[in-house]
Parts: sequence; structure tokens; C-alpha cells
Amino acid sequence: MSMAEVGILQQWCEQFIPVLELGDLSRGILHNFVTLAGMEHGFLLARDLDTGDGGFTIRACAGLRMPSSSLRIDEASLAPLLHWEEPVVLSQLPPGSPERDAIKGLENVLHGWGERWERANIALCFPLVRQETTIAIICVGRLDTSDFIVHPTSVESLGSISKQALSFIENAQTFEKVCLSYRQMIEAFADAIDSRNPYARGHSRAVAYYSGLIARQMILPDRETETIEIAALCHDIGRLSISDEVLYKPPPLTASEMQTIRTYPVRGAEIIDQVGEFGTVAVIVRHHCEYYDGSGTPDGLTGEAIPVGARILAVAHRFCALIQPRSYRRPLSVVHGAIRRLQSESGVLLDPHITSTFMNALGCAEPQTSPGSLGGTTKG
Repeated sequence: MSMAEVGILQQWCEQFIPVLELGDLSRGILHNFVTLAGMEHGFLLARDLDTGDGGFTIRACAGLRMPSSSLRIDEASLAPLLHWEEPVVLSQLPPGSPERDAIKGLENVLHGWGERWERANIALCFPLVRQETTIAIICVGRLDTSDFIVHPTSVESLGSISKQALSFIENAQTFEKVCLSYRQMIEAFADAIDSRNPYARGHSRAVAYYSGLIARQMILPDRETETIEIAALCHDIGRLSISDEVLYKPPPLTASEMQTIRTYPVRGAEIIDQVGEFGTVAVIVRHHCEYYDGSGTPDGLTGEAIPVGARILAVAHRFCALIQPRSYRRPLSVVHGAIRRLQSESGVLLDPHITSTFMNALGCAEPQTSPGSLGGTTKG
């Protein structure tokens, strides 16, 4: 290994060892490959280890727009490349070879994705292989031309570096599996909480779904979006401290019973805060019953003083509460019931910008903020 390669590897270790999120890692590695190879674009295909069908999904792009939906390449179309453990250089492949045909077939698929993809040509492929299984493939190239001059030294250097890239990606995939298991455990716990009430089955998952929808519509970072979704799954944990007689009593409630109901966000936050890494989740849970005008609980926060995750959760929670049945009422219809109710509460109980974002995500007209309110503290 040359001194230049040693220097690159040392730089990579400093840059990528702390990175465990597979998307961030894939983008960083790919950007380095494109730059070091002197190319204009590239993409990273990662094997879907959990599906069992051997397909590959694009996990990162450089110089190309990331597809809006998950795009997969089946294993059969890539088969000639999967047995390679060294870089595949298109210009060195004879015409009609299975490897060249596979690369050209992949290009044809890419060209159907529109925009700059239709101009993308592949010069180099780097299969990342462990124990005869291709974990990922990095492809780099130029736009509008298939005439590439690839320096042999660059190929050899990148081939050596790709082995380290494989280790980084495997570590990130392992971390992703752990995170998935942890998410599934939280979802199962949320289901157990919801199962106490026959009218609330699936409630926490629904709130998490709509919270994530809003966060992604607002283009929040993936990590922040995930935190908000976890808070949504856990938002009712404080209800475990409230007796069934009070929790499921139809209105009207006594003042004492209403005060007990109002404590559940605080109790939930106290429980969650015992988990060291869940401090932000606990804050969101504590404040998801605050109202935009300051009339909510537990601290009477107003406007943007309410954490953004809590404001997102409040909109998602309110919508789900309206469209789901309760022992004392039928569910509201989405358009003529829940949407109109959210419109009337926007700017009063709910953040108007986040409410508007939610409406747009649902494909509804932007709400008109009303000074009136159908508010008051509800049991959800």
C-alpha cells in the first residue's frame, strides 16, 4: 500500500469511524470515491439484507438527485458483477462480455429515472464483497460521454480503499439493525399501552406516522424526525399512572379528575427521562399538550417557546384523536370533521405553520386561521 493510500485511509478513519447512520456514511464514502476517481457523479447500491430477495437499493447519490421514492435493482440484473472482488473498469471489458452488458443494462435503467440520470454513464464499479456476498456496489462515472480515461493507479488505490469502505458500511448496517430492533420494541410497548383501551388500538402508531409525515414535509433532519416519531410512540406512557375509572370515564369529569388527566404528559416525561439518551424525547412528550395561545398544560408555553417536536406531535395527536372513535362519541369524518376542526384551532391551540404543512401533506387546501376555537383541554 502506497503512502498516499495510507494517508487517505487515516483521513477516512478520522472522518467515518464516528458515523453510524448508514445514509450519512454512504454519502460521505461516495463523495470521496467520485472525487478521488476524478469523476462527475456516482451512486451507492446497498444489498437489502432483510428482504431475502437479494435486491439492491440506492442509498446515496453524488452529482445526481436522490430519487424521491425507493428504487431497487434486482440481483439478477447485477449478477455478472457480483462475483468480482476487484474494481470493474468498463473500458477494460471486451464487447459482449456479461459484465459490460450488465453495466449497460444498469445504465438503461438509470436513464429511465429522468433529470440528470438520463445523462449518467458508468466508468467504474467497486463491488464491496465479504465472504463471497456483495454487500454494496459503488458506481462512478461522467455525464454525456462513455469515453473514459481511467488511470490504473487511481483504480488500484480505490480498490484498496474500498475494503475499508466495506468495513464502515457493515458497521453502519449492524447499527441500523440494532436501531430497527429498538424501534420495534418501542412500537410493541406502545401497542401494549394502547391495548388498555379498545378505542385506542393503533393510536400511538398512527400519531407517530402523521408526526413523521409532518416532519419530513418540513424537511427536518432524519435524526430529529426519528426522535419526534419515538416521542409520538411514547406520548401516552404517562396514562399508565391513571386509573381506568378516570381515564375512560365519559365526560363530564370533575375538576379533580380533569386535573389528574392533565398530569399524564408530565408523568410520561418523568418516566422517559430515566432513559439516558431520551432527554429530547421526554421534553417533547412533556409539552405535547401545550397550546399555541398559552392555554395548554403543563407549563402554559406559547408559540415558538413550545419545542417544535411537541408542536408537530400536537397536530398529529389532535388529528388522530378526532378521526378515531371514543366511548362517548363517534369518529369525525376526515374532510368535513377533523380538517375543519384543525382549521378552527390553527393559531389558537395549534401552530398555524405546522397545521398548514400537515394540510399540504394530506393534499388538502391550506387552512384559514380562525380567531375562534373549539378548544379546551380534551382527553384525546
